[in-house]
Amino acid sequence: MFSLVLLFSSYLALVIQNRAALVAASDRSTADLLMIDRAKAFAGERSWSRHCQTIAPAQAFHETVAGKNVLFKDESTRIVITYEDRGQKFKMYLYYDDNGILSVEYD
Repeated sequence: MFSLVLLFSSYLALVIQNRAALVAASDRSTADLLMIDRAKAFAGERSWSRHCQTIAPAQAFHETVAGKNVLFKDESTRIVITYEDRGQKFKMYLYYDDNGILSVEYD
């Protein structure tokens, strides 16, 4: 009987742990999409200023996205997005041209 209770408790702990990991991944995915959307707008602003030869927006800026302090930095052909989530640092590279985002890489 004890081993049956222990087995059930272990199973329940694993299910709860997996569910928590799934919720955390979903939250991070949503935050990443919001950051990519903001970077897309930033890339458009930078491209527009290059074509129209107007004053370019700042090359780097901090913004709060989904409760995280995010650094957006333009490096001419890519935007580097850096942020920290649950003590772990994340970095995304968004490559773009005048037509929009070409690819996204995670570091």
